[in-house]
Amino acid sequence: MKQPEEELQETLTELDDRAVVDYLRHHPEFFIRNAHAVEAMRVPHPVRGTVSLVEWHMARARNHINVLEENMTLLMEQAHANESLFYRLLHLQSRLVAADSLDEMLVRFHRWARGFWGLPARRCVCSRIGGVLARHRAIRIWL
Repeated sequence: MKQPEEELQETLTELDDRAVVDYLRHHPEFFIRNAHAVEAMRVPHPVRGTVSLVEWHMARARNHINVLEENMTLLMEQAHANESLFYRLLHLQSRLVAADSLDEMLVRFHRWARGFWGLPARRCVCSRIGGVLARHRAIRIWL
C-alpha cells in the first residue's frame, strides 16, 4: 500500500503534467521563443540513456512512418489479391453466360470451383420447387 506522501506526490505530478500539457497546447509559440532551450532538452531513452527532444520526436516520426509503410504494404497486397479474385470471377461470369443450359452452367461452375479452390463439390439430384418435384443439379461448396 502506498504511503500518503507517495500518493500526494503522484497527484501533484499528474497535476503538473496536465498543467504543462495544457500550457503548451494553448501557447505553441513557446517552442519558437525557447528554441535554444528545446534543443538542449533531454528525454530518457531505454537504450541510449537520454536523447534530445528533437531526436526523440524524430524517432517517433520514423516509427510512425514505418507503421504507415507496413499498413500501405498490407493494403497493396490485399488490393492485389482482390484484383486477382475480380478477374477470376469475371472469367467465371463469362463462362457461365456462354453456357447453353443450366446443366452445362452448373458443370462449368463445378469445374471452376474445383480448379479455383480445389474443393470437393456435391451434386443434389432432386429438390422441391413450387411443390413440384424437379430434377436438377446444385453445387454445395464447403470451405
